[in-house]
Amino acid sequence: MDDIINLIFRILYFVFFWWLISLIFNHKKGRRNKYNTYDDESTYESEQEQEFSRVSKSKLQESYEVLGVDPDISDKELKKTYLNLAKKYHPDNSEDKEANEIKMTRINSAYQFICETRGIRK
Repeated sequence: MDDIINLIFRILYFVFFWWLISLIFNHKKGRRNKYNTYDDESTYESEQEQEFSRVSKSKLQESYEVLGVDPDISDKELKKTYLNLAKKYHPDNSEDKEANEIKMTRINSAYQFICETRGIRK
């Protein structure tokens, strides 16, 4: 019985020192960056950031087009335009409820995305 316990401790001792040495000499493999991925995947991070930036810019431009405004519009004018469109296309104010409901959903999501991007509180 003592031989088995002694063997187990030797194996654990060997494994611990092997892990410790690999940790010391291969220190980069264990480090994670701010994206919770390993440093070896840095090209993927930049591609991911570029894709997110491209999608965000195109969605922002599309949101301005849905509201029919320029990106340079002031926050007050943006809200005024949104409220006018909301009154115009509200499903309760018209005969064609389904079409206006779809349009109103697009208007709401566009205004919400612009507000989040600009940091405007509704």
